Amino acid sequence: MSMPSQSTSSSGSHDPLISEATIYYTFTSATEKPLDLHKAATRLLKSGVAETVCSPAEGEVRVSPRYRQLAKLHRKATRLQESQRLLSEGQFRSLITRHPLMAMRVAASIGRSLLRGEIPQEDVVEEDTSPDDSTLDEAIELIERSVAARQSVSGAQHAIESTLLRSAYRDSEPYLRLLLRPSRHWLIHMAGGTQREIDDFGSPSHVEALLLIHRSGVLQITFALTLPENLKGSAFSAFTFGGNLVCQASEISEPIIANAARDRYERDVSHWLGEWREEEEEGTRWRRMQFREHASFADLFALYIDAILKVVKQDGGHEWQCYPVICIDKVTCCDGESEWLEAHGAYMATICNGGPSKLRESAIAELSPKNRSLVPDHSVFVTATNSLRIAWTESDYESSFIDHLQLIVPIEITLLQHWQLRNLESRLHATDERGFDVQAVQHEAIYGLREYRQSSLQHGTAIELTEHLLGAWRTERLHARIIDSLDQLQQLAAMEQTRQSASRANRLAAAAVVVALAVGLPAIEDTMEIAKKIPEDGLWGTLAWPLKHFANQGDLGYWKLYIVLLGTVTAAYIALLLKRYRFGVMVLRRAGYSWQQVTIASPSQRSEEGADSDG
Repeated sequence: MSMPSQSTSSSGSHDPLISEATIYYTFTSATEKPLDLHKAATRLLKSGVAETVCSPAEGEVRVSPRYRQLAKLHRKATRLQESQRLLSEGQFRSLITRHPLMAMRVAASIGRSLLRGEIPQEDVVEEDTSPDDSTLDEAIELIERSVAARQSVSGAQHAIESTLLRSAYRDSEPYLRLLLRPSRHWLIHMAGGTQREIDDFGSPSHVEALLLIHRSGVLQITFALTLPENLKGSAFSAFTFGGNLVCQASEISEPIIANAARDRYERDVSHWLGEWREEEEEGTRWRRMQFREHASFADLFALYIDAILKVVKQDGGHEWQCYPVICIDKVTCCDGESEWLEAHGAYMATICNGGPSKLRESAIAELSPKNRSLVPDHSVFVTATNSLRIAWTESDYESSFIDHLQLIVPIEITLLQHWQLRNLESRLHATDERGFDVQAVQHEAIYGLREYRQSSLQHGTAIELTEHLLGAWRTERLHARIIDSLDQLQQLAAMEQTRQSASRANRLAAAAVVVALAVGLPAIEDTMEIAKKIPEDGLWGTLAWPLKHFANQGDLGYWKLYIVLLGTVTAAYIALLLKRYRFGVMVLRRAGYSWQQVTIASPSQRSEEGADSDG
């Protein structure tokens, strides 16, 4: 491939034209504690935040409880359809066996006709017992189509996982995938790159929200945005970063907004932006919000992550990473791959690296990433900032989504590996040296380090992509820091165990002294009897004189000496505690000298001066 130039081609200098494209904003964050996957998924489904859930170990796409009513309607419509068929074919015995209630309704209809002296006709019986075939077929098809639409995304993800991931890894069920409530957005650019008017609510963009929850606590939310058609490069660039302000207005479902409220003020609907739409959709209300200043998909992530953390009853989400996967499905400004890359190589390098709009010629070659595609129908460029996939041949939407997942799934797995280590490092820093915490962190480290060391991918190209990204993110250094931190934490834990053992030994010794004092009164009496017999002359008599002073007082002297000894031991113990724990008020010594003649007053000083002057 020839060296890409700044903006020239055989057809002249022009802005690239992106006809069809989808961007997947993958936001990765983590909770403060590991997750019980099925408990968290159940809460998300019951709250209405999530619609479906799929396990990599099984592949069955299960739906939320709100679909139970649809399931009942589907079973009823199917029974009516089969009953109508049996009735029209005259299979009354089969009707009674399979659908006794429907057979009773038919018999009751015939009985009413006979009582009125009428001869029941076959068409009259069918009209009384069931609707026409077209109505039933439409009802059944509508129910099946609506459920299949929500299951298809997770089903496609599982199909790709089955080919890319090792079966042992999938069977261990390290994560669950959930489909969240979607959202609608009115983007600042419309088809053709025209600027949207302030009150223009036509042609909204439907955004699917996909959630992956890992047992370590790592969370991934992916927003799939299909961009307007025929965007020029300058307009297209605005969507390649998740923090750019590209949303003029949005519609969010009630389960997301209500669960994202963190306190009483936020739960007050009067403080919410926008208004509710009059009609419900997908079984819930939707709130349309028009922003004074445009919003970004990072703002949308903040709303979704707050709702998820509240529902699963976890803290976290303080740090996050946005990694966009940019999939261009159709370009029309150039004739093929070589001409497009020749004309727009600098633009491609800018998109992939998030750099300035204009690059030096020498920088273009340095920043142009390697094409990692092995087939000629598309190109794949992967950097630490984002990934870019450009299709050179057209395909339908469903095929395009499957092709996109071939790139998205390995990147998700790579982000999982990286963020497990980041999350583990954060927990190591927040862990004290108590044995229970050390054991819990070590247990988490076993799984996190295992997934990092043993790649869950089983294809060479996907493994190479993972190794490239982990190297770009300096994950190996993060791994080395974690190993060092674990060793240091183990040493701290050993020191803490030694300290606790010494503390227990000291407490046992103190208890032994107390017991000795408690039972030592008879021994003091024996000592006093011995002291009486010592001659008063000489050094030994002088040393025994204090004891003789107590011994001459009889039992009262024995008791006085016992109290003196007990008080001495107690005072020594209190002195030891005072030395170990220095009680008292700590006075904060501020740096510097306070200049009383204030020349630059702080707000508090200005308020105090104002109060003094008013007085």
